[in-house]
Amino acid sequence: MKHHSIQLIGLFILIFSLISPVIAQQEYEEGDDVEIEEITLTGFDNSNQQNADSSKKIFTQSFCDNPQRCQNIDEVWYKRISIYINPLFAQQIWDPKTNSWKTFQEVYAPPPPPPSSTPSSTTLSAFDNHIKFPGSGKCFEKALFSSAQERETKVISIPFQGKTISVNPIVAPLFKKIDSQITAANTGYAFTQISTGSWRCVRSPKVKIVDQTTCQTSTGKIARSKHSYGIAIDINPTDNPFCTPSCSYTLPQKVIDIFKANDFSWGGDWPGAKDYMHFDWKGNQGDFNGDGTVEFCGFYTDSLPPTPTSPTTTPAGKAWEQYSASEAWTDALTEVPGITGDTQIWKSQFNGKEDKLLRINTGRDNILFIPSTTTASKPIDIIYFFHGLGGFGLDMSERILPQAKALSDAGYNFVIVFPELPWSRGTYTESKSVYDNPRKKDGRESFAWDGTDSDFTQFHQEVIQKITTKYGLMLFSQGKIFIIGHSNGGSAIGKAAEKNAFNTVKPDVITFSDAEYKWQGQYAIKRLEDSYTSSPIKINLLVQANNQLKKEPTVYTIDYLKSKNCIVDHTTEKTCGNVHYLPLTVDQTKNQGIGILQKSKHRTGDDSNGLHALIGKMSIYWTVKNYYTPAKTT
Repeated sequence: MKHHSIQLIGLFILIFSLISPVIAQQEYEEGDDVEIEEITLTGFDNSNQQNADSSKKIFTQSFCDNPQRCQNIDEVWYKRISIYINPLFAQQIWDPKTNSWKTFQEVYAPPPPPPSSTPSSTTLSAFDNHIKFPGSGKCFEKALFSSAQERETKVISIPFQGKTISVNPIVAPLFKKIDSQITAANTGYAFTQISTGSWRCVRSPKVKIVDQTTCQTSTGKIARSKHSYGIAIDINPTDNPFCTPSCSYTLPQKVIDIFKANDFSWGGDWPGAKDYMHFDWKGNQGDFNGDGTVEFCGFYTDSLPPTPTSPTTTPAGKAWEQYSASEAWTDALTEVPGITGDTQIWKSQFNGKEDKLLRINTGRDNILFIPSTTTASKPIDIIYFFHGLGGFGLDMSERILPQAKALSDAGYNFVIVFPELPWSRGTYTESKSVYDNPRKKDGRESFAWDGTDSDFTQFHQEVIQKITTKYGLMLFSQGKIFIIGHSNGGSAIGKAAEKNAFNTVKPDVITFSDAEYKWQGQYAIKRLEDSYTSSPIKINLLVQANNQLKKEPTVYTIDYLKSKNCIVDHTTEKTCGNVHYLPLTVDQTKNQGIGILQKSKHRTGDDSNGLHALIGKMSIYWTVKNYYTPAKTT
């Protein structure tokens, strides 16, 4: 193990010190008048913060005539560059451009020389030589034009908030929907200056255009602005500028949400510098058959790297430190047969996107799993599961997928959202005996959703947007919202409540899965009770009935309920008002119809199949089933 770790360290040093050049003809997304299309990256090394800070300047070149603008753009793209390394096979690296494993030599091969002749616009009907935009939907290229002449014959004029704008006919119905929804929202916002732009090249000090007619760059790519195709819009540029994150904007949140719910991205969501005025179409929905209505084309999902063809052995113990979320999830899907679906794994600005604690890459991961049985023909329930100290990766095969299968088999219509919480280090959490482990460092046991690097209200809105994009605004109907916090995940519930999140999210059910501890001298459920002022909510307290060892969740739950004049003991189920108390035995946890409660091959120690762990293996399924088939009240 020690020898393997040294090899890995050496591998990382080798990777980031020998890249020169690394990327040419990079595929980028672009913004308002400063779209960023291509760079040549030299000497990139992010092994420490000092080097990372200096790397922000690597894109500045001699043709940059606006250093401040360049610095802003560098900040955006510095944070967007990432390389996924296969820790199991040091000779392979994941290439996101081709969605395949490659050797380092293949990925870092010098770029081909620019074409000897300038291509004419008439040769670009297939758009093979155009820049590609990350996150674009399956039908994005259907909206592109080959020439200014083609654009003039196809764009149409429509009214929008009292103005007339020229838009691509594919997105015209979306703009009409957005217009009517903004009017209905009655925000009072004045749309004084609106523009969808014109046929032009990108305007950025970072792109070297060698032919202003074709927009060909020095590397041979065609860098055409999204505004050229009538699929982007700028709103009140003076009030909503392109700037560093410190400036302000006037766009109402409701307007932003309406655009995002209708398949548009917002420049205000960019990391680093912002383009607050700017919205552009993603390519998932539009009028693709010309009948004037919106159709669903495809859904962009961050694809999971396939398991390498060579035989692998799933990491155990400290090897989890180098085990990516996508690898852990892929393994979990093979370990739990009979459950399939769509998976998105992403890093959210509302949940530790910049977290660097003891990680192989920056940012905590989040998983959205949509079972193949879930349909938009009926309301879709959203289930959140907040994991405990035992970690993120281990729960995928032990708790998330077995219970997802049980719910799917039982006919429930749902998605599961599984955010990585601050005490996790990737898919692994240090043991309590380690001096600087994540659960102790910086007080991370009660760090989740506290407003420092995570905000549950905003995170929930991001989840809604992802589901809406999947099914379409008119098709997706939200069902119930379930939140389950297992073990230390209960602190995440308490902190989110303390920050007023649930008054906005309005969950229907919250379950403490053997999770009622005291944090900072206060019960987690008391924080929920004191902070939640909206409509009544159903609260479940699942604890261990066997109290011989005086388990804290059982003790504190009983103390709390007695303080509410609800007399309970550690063996008798009872409902007091909106709180349902359920002490569980081992046999009760196993008698839930879930089917898979085996000991994980990854988790070590006697707690793998202890009562505490078993409660976590049934609490999701029990919560949903119990809501639709309520327990008898007393």
